[in-house]
Amino acid sequence: MQKTIPVKMQGNRRFVLQPLNDTKTAYTDEAVNIIGLVDLSGSFTIEETSFPADDDPEFMVATGAPIGTLTGNMRGFDIEKYPLIYPAMSGTNGVWVGGDLPVRRFGFTFDEQVEEEGVKSVNRYVLFNCRATNLPDIASATISNSVTEPRVIPLAITVMPIFYDRADGSRGRLIYAIFNSVKHPTMFAQFADGLVMPTESMVEPV
Repeated sequence: MQKTIPVKMQGNRRFVLQPLNDTKTAYTDEAVNIIGLVDLSGSFTIEETSFPADDDPEFMVATGAPIGTLTGNMRGFDIEKYPLIYPAMSGTNGVWVGGDLPVRRFGFTFDEQVEEEGVKSVNRYVLFNCRATNLPDIASATISNSVTEPRVIPLAITVMPIFYDRADGSRGRLIYAIFNSVKHPTMFAQFADGLVMPTESMVEPV
């Protein structure tokens, strides 16, 4: 019988974000390491529709695109960085949020610590195609003895698939990737300084 080894995973750090263009074919500008990620969690789903025939309730199954919904919190998030995530503009005249500003698409990575049988490593999560579904909250409290923590800004993020072309002309799609610093060192290093578009050779090596 195969033994399952417990793996301890904890923490998050190094929240690196990079804008994605409107056609979702390339990342633009430089990647930005945003400090202050408190927590991030969510779920991913794939919708399926079954079509019966010949007394088989699953004679044909159509699979929809995977979609994810994430929620999290930022602490100490610089208002000048709002346009990286939210529909906002910043400059010498201030930070302008909402209105007719375009939705920002972006990809991001973050790391977590891993310990398996005494060996420590890092998991790097890569989410390729994201957009915020909220605007930054405004919340304040007077300084007092009972207020000891800086305020947090909630994040609400929708994660959509990213596509890559195959040599046979078909298209593959995926929603996120995980690279371990010990088990997948090449890919872990490739996403060290920002995001790159996935390719067939990355996802489906021969």
